[in-house]
Amino acid sequence: ASEPPAPTQRVLELLRRRRLPLVLDLDHTLVNSVRWDEVDEQTASALKKQAASRNHHELHFLPSLGMWTKLRPGARRFLATASRHFELWIHTNGNKPYAAAIAQLLDPDGVWFRGRIIAQGLESNEDTAFQVKSFAYGLDGLEALSIIVDDSHSVWPDHIFSASRQRLGLPGPSLMELSRDECSDRGMLSVVQRVLLAVHQKMFEQLGDELNSYDALVPKYGGKTCDIRAILSTERRKVLQGCCIVFSHAIPLGQDPCSHRLWQLAEKFGAMCVKGVDNSVTHVVAGASGTEKVLWGRNKGKFIVTPSWLEASCILWQRAHEDEYPLPNN
Repeated sequence: ASEPPAPTQRVLELLRRRRLPLVLDLDHTLVNSVRWDEVDEQTASALKKQAASRNHHELHFLPSLGMWTKLRPGARRFLATASRHFELWIHTNGNKPYAAAIAQLLDPDGVWFRGRIIAQGLESNEDTAFQVKSFAYGLDGLEALSIIVDDSHSVWPDHIFSASRQRLGLPGPSLMELSRDECSDRGMLSVVQRVLLAVHQKMFEQLGDELNSYDALVPKYGGKTCDIRAILSTERRKVLQGCCIVFSHAIPLGQDPCSHRLWQLAEKFGAMCVKGVDNSVTHVVAGASGTEKVLWGRNKGKFIVTPSWLEASCILWQRAHEDEYPLPNN
């Protein structure tokens, strides 16, 4: 067998094919799974009834693993679209039997992942949810090209695009608890797809016509013009670019507002945050009406919104419509 290509050859090969590595987590990203012994009898009965329905193709019971697994709505369509622009990988803290079973559900014909599966969990099913992941097993040297979709920031310090509301620190019940599901056309995977395609386009716009020239590519590769981390950060900051936010009764008194998650979230997505009001303020994000800042904002014609506006903008990677998140007058 021939030796595997050196990282530089691998990079050139990917770029010539206009492909970037897309590394996908499984749990809470493409699927949700639970062991059968973690489900009470009432829930188990409901799951069996749903699985038996002809209209329910996303819910599966895996007897060999003793698990229920549900594919995220639109998961296969997402993979089909992504495969035209990215080289797809699975990277999970689950064990190998679990990863193989889920890959078979997601990609029954084996045309999207083609064996590119990294499973670093223990065979004993010991919890490794927060085990740090790394670029290895074929991803070596591809850090600057790889974009990662995972539900946990802790396992990928720099590359992550979060696919989970909870991992952004946003509270709320599960969809199962609400007896509903994501819309496949407007759920998180559609948001992820939109961002991925924008980042892919930006990367190859910046590379220009130099994909076939190794000598011309070397100075760019790993620099800010050819590093997915820098491009992703730039795209993130565009979401709230031009917004200047002052908070009112949204951050507990006595806490340094700069350390609060809402302040940090706003800045991460491109907004400027200030402690006092002035003409530069565009938004008053408030948890209560009748405050001095809210009254000032109404008088000056500023946007007066609840924290949900900020959260929605960051989850969806686009500025939410302010009139959908008005602060009640009472």
